[in-house]
Amino acid sequence: MYQEIRSRIRYKIILPFIVLTLLVVLAGALAVIWISAISAQNRFDNLMAQITRVINDSVVEQEQANLDYLQQIIAAAASETNDIPAVADAMAAEDIVGLERALEPFFTIGMRTASVRLDRLIAFDTNGRTLVDMERQQGSETEFERNEPLNLPTRPGSLVARVLVAEEDDIGDKFAGLMFLPTSAQSGRFFFVTVAPIYHNGEVVGGMLLGMRLDVFLQALSQVTQNSIITVYSSDGRALFSSRTRPPLPNEELPIGYVLERNNAAEVSTVIGVPNIRIDTLEALRTPGESDTPSAQDEAVIDGRSYQLSYTPLVIRRVAIGYIGVGLSRDYVIDSIISLRVPVLILATMLVVGIFSTGLYIAHQITRPIEELATTAESVARGDLQKRSAVATADEIGSLSHSFNTMTEYLVQLYGRVLAEASQRAAIVESIADGIVVCGPDGRVLLLNPSARRLLGLRDDSELPERFELLPLAPMPQNQGSNALDQLAALYTTGDTVLRMSEAEVRSVEGQHYGRVYVLRDITTEVKIDRAKTDFISTISHELRTPITSMRTTSDLLLRNIGGELSSEQRNMVVMMNQKLIDITHLINNVIVIANIDSGSMPIVIEPVYLDDVMQSLMFQLQRRARDKNITLQIDIPPDLPPMNADSEYLKTVLAQLFDNALTYTKTGSIRLRACVKDSDVRIDVADTGPGIDLELREKIFERFVRGSGQGEGISSQDRGIGLGLAIVRQLVERMGGRVWVISKTGVGSIFSITLPCSNVELSQELQTADSALV
Repeated sequence: MYQEIRSRIRYKIILPFIVLTLLVVLAGALAVIWISAISAQNRFDNLMAQITRVINDSVVEQEQANLDYLQQIIAAAASETNDIPAVADAMAAEDIVGLERALEPFFTIGMRTASVRLDRLIAFDTNGRTLVDMERQQGSETEFERNEPLNLPTRPGSLVARVLVAEEDDIGDKFAGLMFLPTSAQSGRFFFVTVAPIYHNGEVVGGMLLGMRLDVFLQALSQVTQNSIITVYSSDGRALFSSRTRPPLPNEELPIGYVLERNNAAEVSTVIGVPNIRIDTLEALRTPGESDTPSAQDEAVIDGRSYQLSYTPLVIRRVAIGYIGVGLSRDYVIDSIISLRVPVLILATMLVVGIFSTGLYIAHQITRPIEELATTAESVARGDLQKRSAVATADEIGSLSHSFNTMTEYLVQLYGRVLAEASQRAAIVESIADGIVVCGPDGRVLLLNPSARRLLGLRDDSELPERFELLPLAPMPQNQGSNALDQLAALYTTGDTVLRMSEAEVRSVEGQHYGRVYVLRDITTEVKIDRAKTDFISTISHELRTPITSMRTTSDLLLRNIGGELSSEQRNMVVMMNQKLIDITHLINNVIVIANIDSGSMPIVIEPVYLDDVMQSLMFQLQRRARDKNITLQIDIPPDLPPMNADSEYLKTVLAQLFDNALTYTKTGSIRLRACVKDSDVRIDVADTGPGIDLELREKIFERFVRGSGQGEGISSQDRGIGLGLAIVRQLVERMGGRVWVISKTGVGSIFSITLPCSNVELSQELQTADSALV
């Protein structure tokens, strides 16, 4: 029997299924009850925390509202029309009648203002003697009474004393707390009070006390927080006042002016129907924790009902003077758990019967054809792709059998297609003239096509290098190739061969990283041609500069009358010739600079450079040209502009080219250089009032041999140059690690801007200016 059970798959499915079903249903029923209880308790705890936060926020908001209203009362100005003096003037003059007229409107309005909850308003002199004491009648919204004068406590440290001596803390000179005061019914009440001094000509002439009955405040909070029990406790955990209990009887009254503070809360002794805070709970409240506002929870039985209590410090003016507790009945949690028992039992029974019956049926249907399907699958797994399942039942197993046969057919077709595509890709890669290197995600070399082996000097039968870094490739030094080629891709050398390498990341459609592919192209011939072109241009330019320099020298001597006095017409011709020689010299110099950049013969030395020093070396020539064209030249460099990381000669060439461009295209108006700090860079703007640059020309203005048309401005082709100045600017700025761009508006002017890194780490905040608008 035991052997039969172990050998039959039907029993192997049914018996564990039955045991598992019983365990799952039992565990599920217990889990549902447990999770429901936890969920109900969590909801209850969240509700308690929310109520506690609401009460804390209400205390803070009430304190701020009382303080704002008290400030309005103290700052009230006099009204000559209604013969009402200012509060401060009436206090200074001890004008009690005038003081009552000044305070009565505020008290009347405060009683009707929900946010203030004004129940008591007292004005007292410098001795603590009340001058005006107005108190709302119990249960009235508009009626109030005037109480007889009394002496407020002025012992050191009391709220009244701190106000009268003009004491200030880190919050201000106004104070708040819970104070015990007599009421019109000759019984004591706790008031939530805010006290402030009254100044007259810089001296304290008295104080003002704004009070709100604590019982009314707690009852209002209790209604907002689902009729919870709200209790105020002393610092030693004794209950002082609760929203559900009676006020103290006459024989339980506290001393007049008693203030609930940290130092004397333990002196209070009242008996109310709410339990005190337990010692262990009190220790938890006093123990510092991660939260800025510690809290603790406890349970207690009040009037025969189970309550959950939440405690938190009572903080007034950032000082904890006691504790405030919130109690809510636990009937909600208990009822939720009890109500779940019967439904869970019924559901569990139904699940056991249903799952057991379904399991028997499924096991019976699965066990018959499953062995045939398993046998077929094993044959296919061993490589017999011609094997097919013969199961043809009209259920899930039959569908699985059909899908298995279909899948096998698809695998046969896919296998053949993959082999064909792999052969095709291999043939393509093998025939490509460029070298191809394929690396895996870990950087290991997976493939080298024959062209790559030939370019790298590797034999066809040699082993693949383990990693890409081990390939015989050496980066070509900057400017050893062509400027145009340098910008397109990285250049490498292997022997006498120059290779341009481009790379790309290989990813699947789903974004999975497979590695990288590198393409190597032989550009040795292009580099040689480019070097020959650069050498030719440089040689021609140097050869032309020598005779032109001689011609300029001769023309200068003629203008100085070395060869004899010149007529007016002769002098004009010599001046014109001299100017053209200067222009040609400028063009040749630009060509030589471009050739030097391409050949790498212009060394760069990055060091701290001050813009003002560079401009000083250019100002004489710039001022002369600007004066000749009647153009205003403005230089705006802040005196505390930090130095830049730049090459001084590079920067001088850049600025000279920008000013030359501006002077060439500006006929009237001004040219202005502005400098400021932008983030961690120094920004330099050269703004002109020229004709502007057309939109289609702006995108390629920094390319070589691109220049403005000059149409309509009277600028000849010779005056416009050959379009190398701005190309020189861009290449020199980028070599210094900067950036250059242009903002232009047709008919208004252009602003050429460059940025170079500051050499100072800490920048002045005064230099963090925004980009100036186009003028």
